[in-house]
This record gives sequence, C-alpha cells and structure tokens, in this order.
Amino acid sequence: MVQGYSTAAVKENSGTLKVPVIHTVGSKKFNNQIDINVNVVASTKQQKVVFEGDTIQNDDIKGKITPATIPGYTATTNNVQNLPTTTGKAGQIINVETTVSYTKGNVVLPETVTVPVLVLPKATGNVEVIKGSTVDKVKK
Repeated sequence: MVQGYSTAAVKENSGTLKVPVIHTVGSKKFNNQIDINVNVVASTKQQKVVFEGDTIQNDDIKGKITPATIPGYTATTNNVQNLPTTTGKAGQIINVETTVSYTKGNVVLPETVTVPVLVLPKATGNVEVIKGSTVDKVKK
C-alpha cells in the first residue's frame, strides 16, 4: 500500500521491483537481486455535488469512496475529521480528505483519499422542475 499517491502514480509504481539481497554462507557473502511483483492499489472515488449552503455529511463523502480490494484485509472508510462549509463557495470544487483503513489482525494500512465536492450556486427566485423530480435529479 502506498500512501498519498495519485491514481497515475499508483499505476506507475506497479510492476516488477528489483530488490537487493545479501545472504551469507559460512563466512562468504553473496549479493543478489530478486524480482518482486508489486501491484499498488488505491481506492476509487466519485465527485459529490451539493448546493451552496448545504451541509456536507460524513455518509455522503464515505458513500463516494470504493475501497481497494486487498486480499485478507478488511477495508473501513473512516469519518471525515474536518467537514468544510459550502457557504460562499458556489462554483468551486472543495477537496474533502478522509482515510480508508485496511486491517488484518494487528496490521493497519492507512490510505488517504480526497473526494472532490462541486458546490453549485443556490437558485434564487422561481425554479421550474419536472413533476416528481427530486433534489438529487435536479443536481445532475
């Protein structure tokens, strides 16, 4: 697990890694290299869309993250520590950071995930929508 890497960096760091190995037989040292296949994984995320003045909820951000699959590990998407405000941020993308923890026994591998939140301006005056539409459909 590589912390703090973008998707492009994750793909770039996957592959075969040559690892130097020194072993000793009796009093003689041998230097070798072995090939280790490395498959760096990362969670995927989707953009969240809100209106200016809306409160960003933990579950909204957590629901936009799909943790990576690491055999033998259990993934947990953690709560956001500092939920930002959307007031005065119309037209901006706010990056909301949280972590995904991958646990196997006492081993915990943390991954930082940033979810982009697009803040739309709140409509003023009359807004016409199709009968039966929900706020989520209007945002799309």
